[in-house]
Amino acid sequence: LEVVYNNDRTISKDMCGPTCFRLEFLAFLSALVIFILVVVMSWLGNDLPSIVNEREAIFSASWIKLFVLASGLALLMLGNNPATPPDTIAFLMTAAVNGVVLSL
Repeated sequence: LEVVYNNDRTISKDMCGPTCFRLEFLAFLSALVIFILVVVMSWLGNDLPSIVNEREAIFSASWIKLFVLASGLALLMLGNNPATPPDTIAFLMTAAVNGVVLSL
């Protein structure tokens, strides 16, 4: 834990240090790697017969996944402020975790 102050140094909060940030980053990175693998594998399967070719469905689902993943990352960055109330941080973290889980 580390003490983080706002710009005026009037509000401080004990916040998780770089270790927690690395865990969140690894979660988003793993989801991004899975996203890239799915897109590449669907592109490689483009030459399959039309009965097993689901490239269009995979591409459209991948765009939705990318949007959900970016939204979750934005929520995590939004809550990384000492002036943010703890209830709001808990809500943002829950929404971000749900976004990562739903995008896998």
